Amino acid sequence: MNLLFAGFDLAAAKNLIMVAQAAQIKNHQVTFIGNQLMSRFIIGDKPDAIITGLASFKTENELIFATMARDSKIPHLVIAETHFSWARPKAEGLMTHAICAVASPAEIAEAKKWGYSDAVYLGGPPLWQAFRRLKPAQLVIPEDTKVILVGGIKDARLTDMMLAEVAKSIKALAATHGIKLQLIFRPHPNEPAETYNEARRKGILEGVEPLPSDAPTDNLISEVDVSIFTSGAMGTIIAPILRKPSIYYEDDWVCKRMVSQIGRKDWLPAEEGALIKATPETLTAELEWMLKLKEKELSEHHEQLSACQAGVYPDPKPLSSPEEEILFFIEKTWQN
Repeated sequence: MNLLFAGFDLAAAKNLIMVAQAAQIKNHQVTFIGNQLMSRFIIGDKPDAIITGLASFKTENELIFATMARDSKIPHLVIAETHFSWARPKAEGLMTHAICAVASPAEIAEAKKWGYSDAVYLGGPPLWQAFRRLKPAQLVIPEDTKVILVGGIKDARLTDMMLAEVAKSIKALAATHGIKLQLIFRPHPNEPAETYNEARRKGILEGVEPLPSDAPTDNLISEVDVSIFTSGAMGTIIAPILRKPSIYYEDDWVCKRMVSQIGRKDWLPAEEGALIKATPETLTAELEWMLKLKEKELSEHHEQLSACQAGVYPDPKPLSSPEEEILFFIEKTWQN
């Protein structure tokens, strides 16, 4: 087959490259467009299918190819790079010809309703499968101590609002229940100067005992007792993929940020029960419950959480990969 791939944002392009490489291995003809506009690209032979993403910042470039696919009646597959990335506002009304490969089976019905001709789950974004191979961090944890991991987002001000509530909960659990807790805090590496305040953060963390570790955030998720993330951070996806207990922190500011980013306040893994949602009012109680998930009397709840996580992020098919599943779907659907 003659396959044209078009991806203009980093994450979307990386997913497409993985599928394109799988196609090359099977001797398909592959053209990949990454950093040039359609106006500067002339297609020779009409492609058998066009495969795109829908990038958060460069949707306009990808819509050139979506329009071409629709007008020329070329099969078009959109590969979602994350939850709801298939629903960029600028793309609405232009995808009646396209099929969407969603990030989770929980999105299929909504993607169809949004306007795609069909929606399928083919294993999720290929990039996500690397999370299953993450090497666990090596932590030295004192006896009878629980460890909480908090990961920040780019907006340091919102990170600190969450961090302040976590610090309050840690102190409350230590005072009222005698739970020994240590904190690993990982700020986002790209916090902008306009929202970062060193004195504010130092004050928030005063009285909270840190657990030293140089390990990356992703590698820590499988080793701590509970991780806490917010606002669609990648940790909110990694934790349930690894079947690890994690809290999704949400308040009014987080909801406003989500609306500005993806057009909705809700984050799918939290709404589907793959994460435990907590607000400032419920965080202490939810954190206490999560810290007991591994205890015998709560094993049933742990199994229920794992089942919800598996529903949102199913185990991969044996002897296959998402990029191979996507390529097989393309061949099965459109190969003459």
